[in-house]
Amino acid sequence: MASRRFVAQVEEVAGAFGLTAQAVKNEPEGLFLRTEEGIVYVFHEGARPPGLAHLRTLLARAREEGDSLVVLSPAPLTGPGRELLAQERVPEVTGERYRLLIVNLGLAPEETGALPPGVLPTAHQLDEIMARARHWDSWGLPALGLRFYEQALRLKPGYTPAMVGAGDALAALGQPDRAEGFFARALQAHPDLWNARLGLARLEAARGHPQRALKGIRDLWNAHPGEPVVRAHLVEALCGLGEWKEALPHVTDLVRASPADPYLHAVLSLCLGGRGERKEALRERDLANRLGMTEELWSSLRQSMPAPVPGERRSRGGNPL
Repeated sequence: MASRRFVAQVEEVAGAFGLTAQAVKNEPEGLFLRTEEGIVYVFHEGARPPGLAHLRTLLARAREEGDSLVVLSPAPLTGPGRELLAQERVPEVTGERYRLLIVNLGLAPEETGALPPGVLPTAHQLDEIMARARHWDSWGLPALGLRFYEQALRLKPGYTPAMVGAGDALAALGQPDRAEGFFARALQAHPDLWNARLGLARLEAARGHPQRALKGIRDLWNAHPGEPVVRAHLVEALCGLGEWKEALPHVTDLVRASPADPYLHAVLSLCLGGRGERKEALRERDLANRLGMTEELWSSLRQSMPAPVPGERRSRGGNPL
């Protein structure tokens, strides 16, 4: 069982997440904090990392509480421990990241400078919370990003950037219905908020309606031409449906803007291959490899592209390479 001191800290984490101390379960394997979204934060106490056997037991027990897990521990994980979590697709917040989380939640002191002239404390605090939310998102931890977006909304109800961030985090966690609620609330306040509209379009794809998603993103692009994020998602939607002809000029423009990006050259090679331009496709593939495209990145990219179906008619191209 966890020590009283560690239990108290996890209960403070629960409070910072907007939950009660009663949400924390102290079990022999570890501490479990389950949220209403079904996310289970799995806390392991100790200055030494858990062994593989204990980590497997911890994960098995945690899955009885919910499917979406995050492992947290003050101790850094070993290489094999990280490999196990990567195989299980369970994100981790351990070692220095755990310390940073405790600081971010205001449960440990951090060095802060004086506010710039003319900046209100509440506005400064809101900016800091949003920066933390985006920081955890960028580390591939939407479950933690969500907690900070919700914290921002408690500080400023109706704050649309936090609504959109929470919607994106929930979408990444596989909860489209809850995500839709945040996007819809943001659009009630600002009907032409493009990132909320983009979020709703992406939810169509998550629900198995790629054509609806493409229409929504295409309409959004027509309303906001030149918005880089919208264009990136338009390219993804077009390539995902094998719409190589329409995708090609967008990809070409992206490559022109970032000529040293190996991933963009890889996408261009797939577009060219989808249009039957094999020689040009191979040239772009070789260039992507020279710029640093790895086999892992190729595998990920091909998984997001359409595969040929025997006997299926593809008027706009088939498997590119």
